Amino acid sequence: MKIDLTHQIAENPLFPAGPLVGYSGSSVLAELCGVPAALGGGTVAGVAVSLTLPDGIPVTAPAEKVGSEWHVLFAAANFTCYGVTRRGFKAVATIQRDNGTIFPYTLGIGNLRIDPGTPDAQPGDPMKNYVVKGDEVYLKSQMVGDVQHYVKQVMEYDAEIGWGASWIGDYILVDGEFVDGTPEPTTGEEDPNDAV
Repeated sequence: MKIDLTHQIAENPLFPAGPLVGYSGSSVLAELCGVPAALGGGTVAGVAVSLTLPDGIPVTAPAEKVGSEWHVLFAAANFTCYGVTRRGFKAVATIQRDNGTIFPYTLGIGNLRIDPGTPDAQPGDPMKNYVVKGDEVYLKSQMVGDVQHYVKQVMEYDAEIGWGASWIGDYILVDGEFVDGTPEPTTGEEDPNDAV
């Protein structure tokens, strides 16, 4: 879907971009138009698109320059549910100046609308439990006893389906930090220091 950012960049950055629209269960392609080669006193070295999905999960992927546009493809696996996220779409350029200074520059912000792709599609639950620590996103996976376990979201690129999320590891929260939650392997031998 084409998103023209000319007006936001040249005149009014507060004017909403988009919306970016897609269907649950389908890939979403964002084609960003109107991004100049130079901006903010430097060269546009790259562009990234961030989405906040209808279930509240954030995903970010770099765009690729195709002619005069910047394209980013998000895999269908990201869109498991439908809904509207206000200000859920954000395009940010990386600006590089001649003196080596690099800084982010927001190109536009708008709504993300994912419509139901099938009759049995489920609405997103923005209250879904997940935790953001810095640039990392952790989702609840299972309860082991009375301890909540999490998996870490990572973004991966596939040439055929684009950018998609996968979940790795097993983590628990200890003193506000995520640590490996995999239980220590047991050897089957008893500790001689254990009293019976």
